[in-house]
Amino acid sequence: MNIVYKEQIVEFIRKNTKGQGAPTPKAQEKKANPSANLTPMREKFFYTTMNMDGLHKKILEINEVLKEEKNENIIVESELKYLNGLIVKLRDPKIYNYVKEFASYEIDMLKKLLTWPSEHCVPVFDLIRVFFTHHASGKLFSGLDSGLSITVPLIGKLGNGPKVLWKLYGKILSNMFCHDTAILGVVKATDIIIDSFAKLDR
Repeated sequence: MNIVYKEQIVEFIRKNTKGQGAPTPKAQEKKANPSANLTPMREKFFYTTMNMDGLHKKILEINEVLKEEKNENIIVESELKYLNGLIVKLRDPKIYNYVKEFASYEIDMLKKLLTWPSEHCVPVFDLIRVFFTHHASGKLFSGLDSGLSITVPLIGKLGNGPKVLWKLYGKILSNMFCHDTAILGVVKATDIIIDSFAKLDR
């Protein structure tokens, strides 16, 4: 509009707003956000604490019990060095980061421990939890079976074992996400892992 209408426009505004000025905006109501307290799936938590000496001692104690029960899957004298080597690699901070891979007989030791009766598998589950945090454990999942030789017998212990195995199983599953090759193993075992929860006594 032409500048000559300036006074008329100003007068019109004064008359129609009655000096109130611009209207104040209404306060916006805060909407409840139900997802505010949820932790995104991309955030990971790993269970890395360990007491390898206590764990080692407990496994040896159970091995003696199984000897008395004449269990055929005991750790024999010639195999103790393999268990000891596995424990040292996981426990000793001086060599922990330098271990490039675990020997096949050390992996076989883990598999043998998983043949023990469910009621004796608490320290075995805890050993596997610790094992999966190690950077060299990922190789276990790089073979043709993608770690199923550990995952399947592990899950097999859940139905008849003590309830604490479920707590340790959850920690094991979390720790399986420490390394990329292990994640692929989890993906390949998805159906088995989902089915495992059918055994959970809720």
